[in-house]
Amino acid sequence: MQIPAGMSNVVYVKTDRGQQEMQQRGSLSPLLRRLLIVVDGNRTVRMLSTMLAGQDVMALLQALEDQGFILNPSAIAGFKMLGQPSQPVASAPIVAPQPVAAVEEDEAELDPARIHDIKVLMRDSTTQFLGLMGSNLVAEIESVQNAARLKTVMARWNMALRESRTGAPYADQYLKAVKTLIRV
Repeated sequence: MQIPAGMSNVVYVKTDRGQQEMQQRGSLSPLLRRLLIVVDGNRTVRMLSTMLAGQDVMALLQALEDQGFILNPSAIAGFKMLGQPSQPVASAPIVAPQPVAAVEEDEAELDPARIHDIKVLMRDSTTQFLGLMGSNLVAEIESVQNAARLKTVMARWNMALRESRTGAPYADQYLKAVKTLIRV
């Protein structure tokens, strides 16, 4: 899907409702949930569309925005869009990105549903950027059952993305998304 003119540098942020959705695992489809996970207040629409290649990211973003999970702050007068001077906005319903916590902090608290979400994100990115060359890694990701094993496989997965020609530019973003899932 083509990104409309003027939208490629727009940065969406999660609203309070979006943050609650991340914590409570509501009724979003896996694809919308994956997009909500990677919307972090730093990634542009162009970056998001690359991360979800083959998807109509604009329609997905609109669905999340319509449901109140994300916000396009550039639609609020005076809010900073990438490459433009910023001016503060009074009382906008925006949740600032939080620092990414270390994996070790929440190891013991990862429930199977969260591990599943992390595995889906890791598996999909491996398939997208490594293709058939990542089949062994995909099998390893699928075998993860606990946080300790996840940490080991996560390191291999991140290194594989970093070494991939197409995945290298996004390796840090995906790692941050996985750490966000661990933290939430």
